[in-house]
Amino acid sequence: MPDYPAIDFKTRSGALLRLQRVHRSVFDQYGVSLPPPEPPTDTVTILGGATEEVPNYNDQAYQRELLAYNINIGQLEFNSVVRGVTMVTPASWQADEAFQEWLLVTSYQSRITSVNDYLKYWALADDHDLVYVSQAVRYLSTVTERGIDEAMQAFNITWLGVPLQDHPDRKGHVEASMYYASRVAARAMGYHWENFCELSGIDQSAVVAQFYAENKLELLQRRRNDARHRAGRR
Repeated sequence: MPDYPAIDFKTRSGALLRLQRVHRSVFDQYGVSLPPPEPPTDTVTILGGATEEVPNYNDQAYQRELLAYNINIGQLEFNSVVRGVTMVTPASWQADEAFQEWLLVTSYQSRITSVNDYLKYWALADDHDLVYVSQAVRYLSTVTERGIDEAMQAFNITWLGVPLQDHPDRKGHVEASMYYASRVAARAMGYHWENFCELSGIDQSAVVAQFYAENKLELLQRRRNDARHRAGRR
């Protein structure tokens, strides 16, 4: 069993939590299978009398669908994140004295029957704590911008004396999700997808960063060669 990294974090409620890797498929399964609702479109007249379809984000039915979607995604995200959370101190939610005192003066006693409930209503009730924990568990579990940035800094690649990440990227015609980019990078760098998913999020991000770096270096070299070729033809 690999020795995956972990992060200890103390919440504003005083609970000390250990944040660990969750298999990335836990996040992928709802991120890929639950696309957000599409707004309806309205036909509008533009210059020259032509018409085009534009999304109507103010449509009430769409707003209701979007609200339900965000609530559903939020709950799925929370359920996924807490799978990577272990209590350190107190050792159990029943042993948190401050929490037990709070329960006596609230109407939540009947709602809180598990550690997930404890995390939701008490230990991670502060929005800043919840955001930090969510980002940290994702960082440990799957490819993140933070992980890519850290890997690029560790690579310390420069092109003509300038950090590689500071060279502008050429905008293309294709846009894709990080899920797709991760699968392409994994294959290009010699990983079967199942083996790639067994890496920590930090290592997954490093693989994707290396793929990006190698492609960018090739692009910069092609640009330089093209510029020299054009200059030689003058």
